[in-house]
Amino acid sequence: MDNYVMANIHSTAVIGNNVKMDDSIEIEKEVQVSDDCIFGKKVFIGKKSIIGNKVTLGDGCVIEKKSTVGNNCILSNNTVIEKKCMVGNNVKMGEHCVIEKKVKIEDDCIFGDKVVVEGGAVIGNVVKIGDDVVLEKDTVVLDGADIPTGIVLSAGHTFPDGTTSKAKYFKSKK
Repeated sequence: MDNYVMANIHSTAVIGNNVKMDDSIEIEKEVQVSDDCIFGKKVFIGKKSIIGNKVTLGDGCVIEKKSTVGNNCILSNNTVIEKKCMVGNNVKMGEHCVIEKKVKIEDDCIFGDKVVVEGGAVIGNVVKIGDDVVLEKDTVVLDGADIPTGIVLSAGHTFPDGTTSKAKYFKSKK
């Protein structure tokens, strides 16, 4: 429990060893933070969330209640993980991403800046998502997919599904 002030950390939170943060952080009740994490300024972690080992949260990151962030993740500045999300291990997210409630992200994924993943989506292992992408509600992205910059993936689809036509998945931003 190094380098932070207890003023904004609930008494029931469990903080691992060698965690670096400043006094602008807020950690709610029953949060578990593992070892060797680095948190930027004005980070918020909601109640009953779990943060894995060696996680970096940039300035202004928000992890809402009952969410899990796996080991070795980097969430850049002003990224928001809404309630009841699961982020796997070795996930890297760019700045200003929004992951809406009840999203599941598997391991080894890379997100660009300003990615929005709407509620209920599932993202497989080793997925790469470009900047300014929107994955609409209940989308499923299969292992190894590469979604280019600026795409909106239509609600409720599985991508890719073995077909050669991508037109049914993508639509332009309005």
